[in-house]
Amino acid sequence: MYTNSIRDIKFRKLQRKYPDSFSHYWTLWCMILDEASAGAGVISVGQEDWDLMFDLVSNQTSTDQLVDMLIELKTVELIDLNDQEIIVKNWEKYQSSQFSNDRVAKHRENKKNAAEITEIIQMFNQLTGKRYDVKTESNREHINARLEEGRTKEEMKAVILDRIKKWGRDPKMKQYIRPSTIFLPSKFDQYLNEIPAENIAAAAEGNLLKVRDKYGTITQITKDQFERAEEGYYTVID
Repeated sequence: MYTNSIRDIKFRKLQRKYPDSFSHYWTLWCMILDEASAGAGVISVGQEDWDLMFDLVSNQTSTDQLVDMLIELKTVELIDLNDQEIIVKNWEKYQSSQFSNDRVAKHRENKKNAAEITEIIQMFNQLTGKRYDVKTESNREHINARLEEGRTKEEMKAVILDRIKKWGRDPKMKQYIRPSTIFLPSKFDQYLNEIPAENIAAAAEGNLLKVRDKYGTITQITKDQFERAEEGYYTVID
């Protein structure tokens, strides 16, 4: 992290405006830079993340004050706030030279699959009704990494539709239907392996059903399998 960012004119403005609470702003900023390192300048914010920020800034800072502080950071153009994400503006500016060089290398690597990455983000938006920007580096980086591992567009589409089916009606979980969650290396394989390998194509076409058989076992089958089974053998679970 580039610690001399405290000399930036943006921080001088905050220091003049909030002399008594500037230390809170600086603590928050350092925490944001640290958390954003895993997402190339982007933090996907869930409830646990808000709680962590609240604890780190100050035990005497209310949630409303924390939100006000984030808005101030946005006002001076240090961050953007978008769809439960905190985006550090001019991210590379606040990194060491080695980190910046690493980011350039990754950016060049991402360009290898540029067309497929754009297509997958557009597909994600179409399936979910969201408006994720194809230019957001963290989205592109996660998708590119999965493509480099040999994952296919069909597998990605199957996982997206499966998460929509499982989380779409859950107010707590539907916020996690986003590229930065679904395509994480620690999560994507888990979600993909929840879909039987032989059913990937059906899942990608939206033809996979969650059912309970007559013995009470819950599983996933294709619509063709459901229609071929004896009447009453399966019950579709909404």
